[in-house]
Amino acid sequence: MSLLVALYLLLVIALPLALSLGVSCRTLPEGNACPLCRAETIRIRSRCLDWASAVLPRITLHRRWCVTCGWEGVCKARATAPAAPPPAPTPASPRPAPPPVHQRGEAVELRRLEVDGCAWRVLVECWYEAGQWHGRLLFAAPSGQLWPDPARTFTGRSRRDVLDQVLALPDRLLAGRLREAISD
Repeated sequence: MSLLVALYLLLVIALPLALSLGVSCRTLPEGNACPLCRAETIRIRSRCLDWASAVLPRITLHRRWCVTCGWEGVCKARATAPAAPPPAPTPASPRPAPPPVHQRGEAVELRRLEVDGCAWRVLVECWYEAGQWHGRLLFAAPSGQLWPDPARTFTGRSRRDVLDQVLALPDRLLAGRLREAISD
């Protein structure tokens, strides 16, 4: 009798669930590009997806966010074997070129913030200088006037690192920084 119950549960519950998960996984977009605008996306950490990726042998699932259009969703990437470490550079080989130097003024809108009944835009201005990436917050008033954040700048190894640091800031802290910038 218990064999029949186990077989029934397998056919009625487990098999349809496994089939629906398999079909859903096949329909996920692949790679780091946004499926809507094809711009580069930023990875957002998700423990659940990390656990699911550990179970799946050939697929890695990432939660991603597009800075350009605001799309947020799950993408899959093919899991690859760890790459061999790069060979040590020899004195005769030329050094790799540094990343391009970005002038100040390239700002990316990250989110909107409601403070005292006004909708403000939160932007990040990123640039490369002295071997690392830097960024600072800019607040755009509804009138279009920009208010730079008087607090510290963000630094990281890549532009993505800087954007991830800013994305991690809660709205409450951003509202406090905005009030400081306006009061100065």
